[in-house]
Amino acid sequence: MLAEVARAHGVTAHQIALAFLILDPNALAIPKSARVERVRQNAAAAAIRLGREEIVRLDEAFPVRRGRSLPTL
Repeated sequence: MLAEVARAHGVTAHQIALAFLILDPNALAIPKSARVERVRQNAAAAAIRLGREEIVRLDEAFPVRRGRSLPTL
């Protein structure tokens, strides 16, 4: 699922996961990397605009688990 959306946007699956996570104002994403290229990719994820259908599909594939203090993906 992530790879399919990533191909459509010409980015990595990690970037799509990060772009999806930061859509939720209640979620805190702290990506880590020791590689400069990955840091650039993480930063570029903020500019990815997921379509409504993509968001629905990602939300169905990775539903938020209620009752946990910190949702994870």
